Amino acid sequence: MYTYDKLISWVEDIKEKNHSSATALCIIKDNKIVLEHYSGYHSNTSTTKRVTASSQFNVASARKSYLGLMIAYALYEGKINSIDDEAIKYFKDFDPALLSKTTIRHLVTHSHGLEETNDRTIFREFAPGQSWAYRDINVRMMTRLIYQLYNKSFPELLKERVFKPANFQETGWRVQRDENLVDVVN
Repeated sequence: MYTYDKLISWVEDIKEKNHSSATALCIIKDNKIVLEHYSGYHSNTSTTKRVTASSQFNVASARKSYLGLMIAYALYEGKINSIDDEAIKYFKDFDPALLSKTTIRHLVTHSHGLEETNDRTIFREFAPGQSWAYRDINVRMMTRLIYQLYNKSFPELLKERVFKPANFQETGWRVQRDENLVDVVN
């Protein structure tokens, strides 16, 4: 019988190095769960609950894949003409000079160069396509674009197009706090 002690130890080490409050590890082979490992708490406060099989984690990096998939649907269905359409075509309330030469492709690939202050003032950090940086502004812009194109919220569309057809029971795009959701700890 194979043991997963080294893997569990490695995951726990990463948790400590990242100052994370919790980890969850599940390995499925041949449609059977061969390992489940949960450790830590829902946040770094002393009164929070332990992580269990019902705990849910924000996997923020997965957002890019889901957003890109919905843009691919929009392209396929003719809701947008090209991934190289200029963003200003869809964001008419934005300053045209600020969005100049910024395309949907730049939003999808985090190479848009837009950033914002705490009071949501948007500014240009770098020219479109010249670099890349993870910024929440593109997530907000793309979810807004998806709503404009489909007249449905991004979570609704994901559920309809991805999660239900794939029979995902525990995956979702959360916009509100849930008791099973583990806090994001930086």
